[in-house]
Amino acid sequence: MRLHGRPLEPSAHNRGTQPPAAATVPLRPGRFGPCGRVLLLTACFGVALLAWTYVVFQGRVEAIFYVQGGTAATGWAGYDGQFVYAMARDLNPRTVRASLDVPAYRYQRILLPLVAHGLSRGHPAGILWAVWGVSLGAHLAATALWCRWWARRGRASHWALLYGLWPGLLLGLRLGLPEPLAYALGLMGLLWAREDRWVWGYLALLAAVFAKELTWAFVVAAVLDGWWRGARWRALGVMLGVGLPWLAWQGWLWRTFGQPGLAAGGWGATSVPLYPLGGLVEVVIRLPLSWVAVYGLVFGPSLLVPLALGAWWAWRRWREGRRDVWTALLALHVALGLWLPMSSWEPFAVFRVLTGLLVAFWAVALEEKRFPLLRRLTPFWMALLAFVVAR
Repeated sequence: MRLHGRPLEPSAHNRGTQPPAAATVPLRPGRFGPCGRVLLLTACFGVALLAWTYVVFQGRVEAIFYVQGGTAATGWAGYDGQFVYAMARDLNPRTVRASLDVPAYRYQRILLPLVAHGLSRGHPAGILWAVWGVSLGAHLAATALWCRWWARRGRASHWALLYGLWPGLLLGLRLGLPEPLAYALGLMGLLWAREDRWVWGYLALLAAVFAKELTWAFVVAAVLDGWWRGARWRALGVMLGVGLPWLAWQGWLWRTFGQPGLAAGGWGATSVPLYPLGGLVEVVIRLPLSWVAVYGLVFGPSLLVPLALGAWWAWRRWREGRRDVWTALLALHVALGLWLPMSSWEPFAVFRVLTGLLVAFWAVALEEKRFPLLRRLTPFWMALLAFVVAR
């Protein structure tokens, strides 16, 4: 099959390995090629969302970040953005710990607060614009790279909007959470490593794990892919180069706060379930019937279908010998989804936590040209935008 006289890569169903780089379709002239409209639409939507948030809350920074606080005795109110805001105002671990529900767990995600503090010098209004600006800029950069990656492989550029308009990232953008920056860095690092731009890939992946620890899945997937492709020394270098500083950071957190940052969540977090999807079962048992209906009608198609299909696809690709970056990323996030604790299945948390699963699911579906499936599921993914404005 040919596109404008250029050969397209063969169908994923008719091959056992990924096509060589030469099989990609060159982009049309222009900075972003066919992705300019995707980037513009994502930028307009993101800016409109932030402007709406600013107007609704009348520019009050602490209201936008849902700063309410609490103690271990009284319980914590508000939302996770308040901890990013607290650290961006005061990076001193001795004084800011009183504003953090689980200090080591929150402080391990230091990158966004650190950058926001440096840009704003701790001024509240400056923190708002720094957090929003850094998060939106990183999100747009990752969307552009994601679009370019698939456009060069002959996929329609509009599929990049799955990432650009993903509610799990837009909710994080609006509330000042670390996810937009963390997943942007993880995705860019993964794609750069896949293109053998190992230095840039390493730097992005290193930054990603200091933005949010869940992006370790992107590091492991990039390392495994490099190992399978024969770049073993580079892959090992990335693993050590990311792992050793991060372990040193965890040791510092342990010494400073009395425990490492690794945990199942903040205040009120539950333990890892004893059986797969045990956290979801506990949520369904405890939720009102109306919320159970929401889980079935919205989260079922948007999250549970990708989780179930993702498990099957990862197993099938592994048995077929298709050991590549997307197989690894999908398998890692399926494992994460199966063992999520009950607290992570909370409605406003689960589609943020499973962002990596959806990225891997979209990648495999696009590679294997499962466009009808993506079209059927897209309305359910977009329905989650209601949670972005409802929080």
